Amino acid sequence: LLVAPPSHACRLPSLLAVGAVGAIAVARRRSERTGPRRRSLVLRRAWQEDLAGVVDEAVNTIEDASLHISRQVQFALKTTPSPADADVETRRRIVILGTGWAAHAICKVVDLSSSDVTVISPRNYFVFTPMLAAASVGTVEYRSILEHIRSANPFVNFFQATCDTIDAEKHEILVTPAPDTSGPSFAIQYDVLVVAVGLRPSSLGVPGVDQHCLFLKGVEDARAIRKRVTECFECAQLPTTSEDERTRLLTFVVVGGGPTGCEFCGELSDFVKNDLRCFYPKLAPLARIVL
Repeated sequence: LLVAPPSHACRLPSLLAVGAVGAIAVARRRSERTGPRRRSLVLRRAWQEDLAGVVDEAVNTIEDASLHISRQVQFALKTTPSPADADVETRRRIVILGTGWAAHAICKVVDLSSSDVTVISPRNYFVFTPMLAAASVGTVEYRSILEHIRSANPFVNFFQATCDTIDAEKHEILVTPAPDTSGPSFAIQYDVLVVAVGLRPSSLGVPGVDQHCLFLKGVEDARAIRKRVTECFECAQLPTTSEDERTRLLTFVVVGGGPTGCEFCGELSDFVKNDLRCFYPKLAPLARIVL
């Protein structure tokens, strides 16, 4: 703050200008002296952080791989993980609901020496969901993106069923086999309950999506989409199909511009240009994909 006497009030703007120019010059000289050093320090810290992250990921990957290999060896030799000093009555009973990303990760790293793990899910496999869009058009096969939950950890107990109710006071859940005709419901007690059932697909309030669209959430959805795309081209190939109906059949609309929607648009476009063009040379140029 520059305070000028009343007699020099007219010189206040010039004093402010001179002070600003001097501050800028000092800052410029200081940045010229310390700029390269500061940039090198920032780059060095960034390299150190990146290297530390790579090392952590590599160590975690090696630990997970060694744990998985040791379990496979134990399973092949028909041996079980050795229990801790605690007896059977004091072992923790861990119940996991679901076989998605979270449940699959827990099954791989859970300590079975002091715990009994039970997995409940109507689906006995884990799906690598980022490849669902490619699987829906045949770029990859379904078996390439699936892993059986018993393959992830052969020592966990798995029941193909659905959880109907959870009694938090009794630490008990009521389970119904899937499908329902497999048998009566039964109860399972737990000490630790992991709820990893995932989410349902949402239409985000768009009218007509729930009634007329196919979702892309699981392998069943990918199969349905592949079947529907093939049926549309086969129906458009019929000589009795009108031009308006052919245009409608070959127009594919994707609702949602997220990772799944954009990825599916790219996969479907490649599928039409590279594969379907060989089987439907007249129809492939008429196909439209709307996002």
